[in-house]
Amino acid sequence: IEQVRGLTLRLQLYTVPGQVFYDATRKLVLNGADGVVFVADSQPAARDSNAESMSNLETNLSELGIELSHFPFVIQYNKRDLANVLPVEELRRELNMHAAPEFETVASRGDGILPALREITRLVVKDLKARQPQRPPTPRMVLSGGGSELATRISAAAGGESPDGTRQD
Repeated sequence: IEQVRGLTLRLQLYTVPGQVFYDATRKLVLNGADGVVFVADSQPAARDSNAESMSNLETNLSELGIELSHFPFVIQYNKRDLANVLPVEELRRELNMHAAPEFETVASRGDGILPALREITRLVVKDLKARQPQRPPTPRMVLSGGGSELATRISAAAGGESPDGTRQD
């Protein structure tokens, strides 16, 4: 992973169940998160819980002062290997109102997981670069013998001399 403003990035990945029962845990994990991978269950029976989880994600981010539409975010449509899953177009219409990058996945086999991880990482790095102001170079301090008595003493000490100009070794 590339550096951002000279800092090496380290990924810390957390998984949080989608059930409403885990709302407090999801809030804790979101606080300080730099991006989200939303994993939707592609089965028709999960339609309501997917919508509820997406709504909860938006609410929790909003409480942190973050709009999902301006936050690094990807969607995984999981369990694509099962029979009778919802079409991606339908999942997209119901869950992807912000046109986030989306991936069809089969987590049990690892299918589609790495492309989603690469994309969320790319989005997070892009966002961090945009949010971090470029720092001007720190001016180097030059110790000079002129100026105040304090500057004279500091300069002398840095040069190995006593304030009276004699060498201290």
